Amino acid sequence: MFYYQILNSRADPVFLDSAVDLLQTTTRRLIYLICAAVYLWQVCSGLIWEGGFPIRFLPASLIIAITAILALRILDQHMLVARVVILIGFFVGLMLYTLTLRQVELVYTFAMLPLLAALMIGWPAGVIAEGIIALAMLALAHTTPSLGLNFWLMLVTIISGLISCVAGVLVVSSLLTVTQWAVFSYQDANQKMELARNRQMELLHIQDDLIQANNELARLSERLKVMTLVAEEARRVKEEFVANVSHELRTPLNMIIGFAETIIQAPGMYQTRLPAKLMADIAAIHRNSQQLVGLINDVLDLSQIEAGRMTLTKSWNFLDVLIHEAIQSVEAFFASRGLYLNVEPGPEKVEVYCDGTRIREVMLNLLSNAGRF
Repeated sequence: MFYYQILNSRADPVFLDSAVDLLQTTTRRLIYLICAAVYLWQVCSGLIWEGGFPIRFLPASLIIAITAILALRILDQHMLVARVVILIGFFVGLMLYTLTLRQVELVYTFAMLPLLAALMIGWPAGVIAEGIIALAMLALAHTTPSLGLNFWLMLVTIISGLISCVAGVLVVSSLLTVTQWAVFSYQDANQKMELARNRQMELLHIQDDLIQANNELARLSERLKVMTLVAEEARRVKEEFVANVSHELRTPLNMIIGFAETIIQAPGMYQTRLPAKLMADIAAIHRNSQQLVGLINDVLDLSQIEAGRMTLTKSWNFLDVLIHEAIQSVEAFFASRGLYLNVEPGPEKVEVYCDGTRIREVMLNLLSNAGRF
């Protein structure tokens, strides 16, 4: 029963091998114990009843010895067959001892057979052994009347065998329960161990992923350092460019503004008075140059470029003055294209708080687009 209970379980092969080895060792020890008990009883009974070891004990001794050797030989391959063989040999030996000694009290030893069968094979074998000893005693009672086997002796032996069978079944049931619990515990522990192994594998994979992520972060950090150096170099180059462009643009514009201011402020420095139209053109050049200088200052302001915004310089300005300056800047352009531009001023001067440079820029763009398109 233990053997088939364990084999039918889903335990690990290593656990099954260990359990089978334990059952084989237990069976081997039971065989040795049966043989030792039988031969010890044989020696004691020979000394008590025969004064020595009688030759007539030899057949029973040989039967038990042969079945024990055969059971030990086939134990590793066929455990159940080995147990059946030793039980049969034990039963046959007891029968021979009973018939040889003609001692009716020996039938009490038959009660051990159901116990051994229940312990070694299971409760079905205990029941079969109980039936076999009942039939054996009936056979002895009919075939050997001289043995003196009466009804009460048979009844006591059968009841004793039944009690030993029940005791063996109870022991086997307890052992089966323990075995089932052990198998279940082993399976549960194996599942938990497998789960822990899977968790460990997941942790190892996560660890590998973290290592790869750390390596990737290290590579990205190196790239970031390189890009930072590149950006720093670009900023330095941009500053150099701004400084050079600022110098190259402001220098000629300042010269233009200076000459225009000189001509406007001292028109008599030339031997002849300049025409009014030329003075108006010079004033337009002066005004537009100042406008251009303001735009260049804004464009070349590195802090404004990096911040992505443009700073407004606000002050109070007369709107008609801003409009007049914008119109003067585009009059020549309109005239060259055969266009005219009329201005209708309001009844009063309007003063606004704004960035005059930006307002003039907006009006110049609008007027230039109108003249162009």
